[in-house]
Amino acid sequence: MVAPSFIFSIILLLLQLLFESLPHHRTFTSAADGSWQLLQKSIGISAMHMQLLRNDRVIMFDRTDFGPSNLSLPTGKCRNDPTDTVLQVDCTAHSVEYDVFANKFRALTVQTDVWCSSGAIMPNGNLFQTGGFNDGERRVRVFNPCRTCDWNEIPNGLTAKRWYASNHILPDGRQIIVGGRGQFNYEFIPKNIVANKINLPFLSETNDKGIENNLYPFVFLNVDGNLFIFANNRAILFDYVNNIVVKKYPMIPGGEPRSYPSTGSAVLLPLKNLKAAAIEAEVLVCGGAPKGSYLQSLKGTFMAALNTCARIKITDPNPEWVMETMPLARVMGDMILLPNGNVLLINGASSGTAGWEQGRDPVLSPVLYQPDNNIGSRFEVQNPTTIPRMYHSTAALLRDGRVLVGGSNPHAFYNFTGILFPTELSLEAFSPAYLDAKFDKLRPTIIAPKSMSGIRYRKKYTIQVVINSDKVDESSVLVTMFAPAFNTHSFSMNQRLLVLGNEKVTAVGNSMYNVEAMTPKSGNLAPSGFYLLFVVHQGIPSKGNWLVLENDKVTAVGNSTYNVEANDVKVRKCAITPDGNLFQTGGFNDGERRVRIFSPCRTCDWNEIPNGLTAKRWYASNHILPDRRQIIVGGQGQFNYEFIPKNIVANKINLPFLSETNDKGIENNLYPFVFLNVDGNLFIFANNRAILFDYVSNIVVKKYLMIPSGEPRSYPGNGSAVLLPLKNLKATTIEAEVLVCGGAPKGSYIQYLKGTFMAALNTCAWIKITDPNPEWVMETMPLARVMGDMIVLPNVLSPVLYQPDNNIGSRFELQNPTTIPHMYHSTAALLRDGRVLVGGSNPHAFYNFTGVLFSTELSLEAFSPAYLDSKFNELQPTIIAPKSMSGIRYQKKYTIEVVLNNDKVDESSVSVTMFAPAFNMHSFSMNQRLLVLENEKVTVVDNSIYNVEATTPRSRNIAPSGFYLLFMVHQDISSQGIWVRLH
Repeated sequence: MVAPSFIFSIILLLLQLLFESLPHHRTFTSAADGSWQLLQKSIGISAMHMQLLRNDRVIMFDRTDFGPSNLSLPTGKCRNDPTDTVLQVDCTAHSVEYDVFANKFRALTVQTDVWCSSGAIMPNGNLFQTGGFNDGERRVRVFNPCRTCDWNEIPNGLTAKRWYASNHILPDGRQIIVGGRGQFNYEFIPKNIVANKINLPFLSETNDKGIENNLYPFVFLNVDGNLFIFANNRAILFDYVNNIVVKKYPMIPGGEPRSYPSTGSAVLLPLKNLKAAAIEAEVLVCGGAPKGSYLQSLKGTFMAALNTCARIKITDPNPEWVMETMPLARVMGDMILLPNGNVLLINGASSGTAGWEQGRDPVLSPVLYQPDNNIGSRFEVQNPTTIPRMYHSTAALLRDGRVLVGGSNPHAFYNFTGILFPTELSLEAFSPAYLDAKFDKLRPTIIAPKSMSGIRYRKKYTIQVVINSDKVDESSVLVTMFAPAFNTHSFSMNQRLLVLGNEKVTAVGNSMYNVEAMTPKSGNLAPSGFYLLFVVHQGIPSKGNWLVLENDKVTAVGNSTYNVEANDVKVRKCAITPDGNLFQTGGFNDGERRVRIFSPCRTCDWNEIPNGLTAKRWYASNHILPDRRQIIVGGQGQFNYEFIPKNIVANKINLPFLSETNDKGIENNLYPFVFLNVDGNLFIFANNRAILFDYVSNIVVKKYLMIPSGEPRSYPGNGSAVLLPLKNLKATTIEAEVLVCGGAPKGSYIQYLKGTFMAALNTCAWIKITDPNPEWVMETMPLARVMGDMIVLPNVLSPVLYQPDNNIGSRFELQNPTTIPHMYHSTAALLRDGRVLVGGSNPHAFYNFTGVLFSTELSLEAFSPAYLDSKFNELQPTIIAPKSMSGIRYQKKYTIEVVLNNDKVDESSVSVTMFAPAFNMHSFSMNQRLLVLENEKVTVVDNSIYNVEATTPRSRNIAPSGFYLLFMVHQDISSQGIWVRLH
């Protein structure tokens, strides 16, 4: 027998559908506009979380413990998770990437449970998503927008378990993560302090026992740099820098709860008059469920949702909530800022609360809220959809002005039949009235610039538009900037619209106009990162253009200011992270605990994280690890190591080997030579000896013999070292060898202080570090050398050339000399075309150009190894396809198409090599690595074209994920490299 409440709910749904299809629904308001389009009947998952990315793709995901979805993972891929509560081996997707303009989607792989998680876009455009349920509760997941990219996960990236938390981007580029179930605190990512979980009593004060009503708190960055945090029915203004509540706002009249599970929604209304001395900011909170609704819904009684909105000017000295009545009551609705400054209320139900099976009576009609109208004329009901969007629905503004809508799953699993509201896998788009063709003549079209990638604060820019109207109202032209939001559970985190207005509109001719607008004056108004820029005319917006707002030299943070220009980065160290960003760490004086990030783009500059390191790091070494972190080893007075990004609270771990190798008063153990061995452990060399180190368990696995004669090779007795090219990568046991060359003999440092300069060492020491009983093998160089660099070339080593595959005695070959001395503080790096870039040399405490033996050297030069000689042109391969390889996987076979203009191609001499670009400093190239993939098969195609098949390394121990240069080598003559990204 069917329950009466079920029949009653069906009748209500049918009545609402019928009612909203009739003309008289206009009695709610003066007009009903907007149109709906079904984009996809099924994307295979239910879009519980949604985020628009800078490449016009939308990331969506639900949860891994729903059971199998309706979308298979590609190429037989499966997720193996023994901790999953429903399905331990799952070959289906729980995340997709939706291509907006192609209207296509592809499966993505999340490894841990993302249920009810949070996130935000970082300033570099990457999505950082945090927390979830079960094994996902302390994860940080990173998605870098590209056509073939997938999720990367950082285990224990959070200090606390985060489930139902809220994130917001801060002016300094970090995210703050506030609250979550049972978490009355906040933390930051990336980590920059050891104690990174800070109590926030307001969250416990707003917790209704047994119900909560304070989850997914509404968090907004105020114009003064503090955070407005709303939970349950009240709010605070919070100085997160000093952990101080600056202001307590009054409770919303009536005291009804608005936070999860009595889920209302909220927006920071568009920020205007941005040049004013005092900028106003307002927050609007709409809908929710009355007190008692949650408990009643558990008993099968579904109370009517709230039909009120509360609006408050959060910048006022004595702010008060102003109440407004909506035309439709709504719980679990979403509030989306539109480009013209209006707010769209969409999705949700008119009775019940959030939770499994706890909502009823879907609200099918969106409502437009026009904040600049007078009270009583702000709401306008829009045309309805036919698809109920209940619990776990989402919405996001797109670049073309449509609103993408998806999701709805009020069940603990996927459930499609015999229920009131089946799991919804479809995607649809709502087009606000401004997209109607009748407004085409009023609609601006941005023609220049197409994108704006280096926009600075407080600068005037000109946007050229076409408006095909005889009556252009220049006073109504506005420029707006929209920050795409992370949407889940009725809250769009980080959503922000700035109205730049216009400084001047100039008619150019042929319906063209130049519109001048001034960017915001600080990161408090608009944190740096990616925005959509729109031009609006008479309320009709253009399509958006992507822009990147970048930090000036001073970034405001809360009530503090960090100066990022004057930090001393003398003697620093760093490595390239797997996403291609340069993370540089430490230095001297005020730079000793800094982490600095450089994201490659034509106009980018350094961003800095104060106190990003636990210890002071000066003369330390970095290495990328298989889990994508960096390890930072040693430094002056630091006999320990740490990791970035931080993933543990106690993040400075002692390493006695570093104190054992410290020569008192001289050191000789700085800038230790650190290499990742093929077994995943680290080979660490300092002074004159080495260990194999298990950094996961903090155990010395092996102690290697001292180099014969015991001469120091580490700073300041500066030799250099390389991990020799890794070969035979398909072998069961892969061999790894290290070569250490040059340096200064014992006593040399003390003698130099007295003005006596002892001859440098002329020996190299070579060791097979994977041998059970390894021994150093000594070799004599043709030239003694201290402070030299060792650069691995695509085919061998480099201008003494060392050929490791030759017999001892025939490995060294002198090259032609330079005319420029490159002494202390010189550097070298391999380039994609096979040349070696050489620069630097400053053996003085300051810049010094006259009256000295070796002047400060500001020049750059390039050394071209013999393989670049034109006489080898016929032997040199040219890679013609692919031009780049952005989604390379481990242990996969790939085909590279090359041209070889030679009658005698020696197929057996063809090999493929992969080179990891290094950070070079003080005679050590950190993270330098060359892998010889050899070739599986060489096939003649036609006209000197060959297909070369090669298999990628089998694990991250052999090659950590990230960017590499791929070269083709024929008879030891190298091609130019192409960039590949190994995932």
